[in-house]
Amino acid sequence: MTSRKTRIEECPGADSPGDPAIELLILQPTPFCNIDCKYCYLPSRSDNSRMSEDVMAATFDRCASSGLVGDQISLVWHAGEPLVLPPAYYEKAFALAEKHLPAETRITHCFQTNGMLIDDAWCELFSRPGVTVGVSIDGPKRLHDANRVTRAGKGTWDSAVKGLQLLREKDVGFHVISVLTREALFFPDELFDFYRVHGARDICFNVEELEGAHGESSLADRRCEALYRGFMERFLELATNSDEIRSVRDFAQAFGNILREGGDEPVNQQTRPFAITTVAANGDLSTFSPELLGMENKQFGDFVFGNVLNDEIADMARSDNFIAMNAAIGKGVSNCREACAFFPVCGGGAPANKLFETGSFETTETMFCRYTVQILTEVALAACERDLDAERWGNQPARHPAQ
Repeated sequence: MTSRKTRIEECPGADSPGDPAIELLILQPTPFCNIDCKYCYLPSRSDNSRMSEDVMAATFDRCASSGLVGDQISLVWHAGEPLVLPPAYYEKAFALAEKHLPAETRITHCFQTNGMLIDDAWCELFSRPGVTVGVSIDGPKRLHDANRVTRAGKGTWDSAVKGLQLLREKDVGFHVISVLTREALFFPDELFDFYRVHGARDICFNVEELEGAHGESSLADRRCEALYRGFMERFLELATNSDEIRSVRDFAQAFGNILREGGDEPVNQQTRPFAITTVAANGDLSTFSPELLGMENKQFGDFVFGNVLNDEIADMARSDNFIAMNAAIGKGVSNCREACAFFPVCGGGAPANKLFETGSFETTETMFCRYTVQILTEVALAACERDLDAERWGNQPARHPAQ
């Protein structure tokens, strides 16, 4: 067990509220994915390397020695398909986390999977206390199979649904993440019925983003914004009038921001150094938006600030590249604060989306924020004016899109 060292008190250039703390530790067990989704942003999903036990141990040790690990931390196994590695691999990972992270820290392990490899052994692992699982599935077969395909171009819906069915048979709790493309926006009722029929009670929506290796989006046409608004209004109506949907992450965020007490600025994990810390299979460490890891940029290179096998997090925070990037992200937050009426519910946007859409961290409005912040906030406000039970949605726990 590594003892705590002095906390990193200040990161140069930071311009976001909240004490430095690692809240999400996103670990890439392997970059490899067994399918080839058309909207995937990851560039290295054919790389079958895996995170070694040495890298895992070093990751947990570096986090603990940084002083940035508090009372609880979520370990998110992501950035590839985590289930291509066997449950025994994660048994060792769990043990290493318990050994190296502070004894008083409550650890949650979060898996995000395409569902195709779920079997009895995985259900046993997912059933353990402190382990959660999300399944990426885009609703009805024709919507799902339009984008979530094998490397041979065949649909994956049948296998994903089998995974959902097995989770239900084994009484394993799960949430689902669905990517909304332009086509999906025409069918809120059909998606709702899909979730209801397949026992998905906790729902998360991701919009098709302009990000990383995915340089186009069917939502880039501004006319799609009205479709998205209509979709969310209708889905909110359906979910509110049903006891079969327990939570919708997007509504939890929108209503939670509206109902937040006090005048403090919102805490934005993506603009706070190390609140989200991402570690690649080889031990390279990045922070801010997790989608930055593995990408390249002329100004900031590969967004890697060090490697856990060789570097302390405190030393990474003093590197020239980190200081420059943190300052640029902070400037973007300041620009949002000055220019955007939605800043009180957002806190400065998503740095990765700013960079991939506009080429700069210092810009303000993006397509991503129009959908996930502006329109959702307006939908929530309108619902409050209609006396909808906002407390039901606003008091739900909100997840990061990577969860």
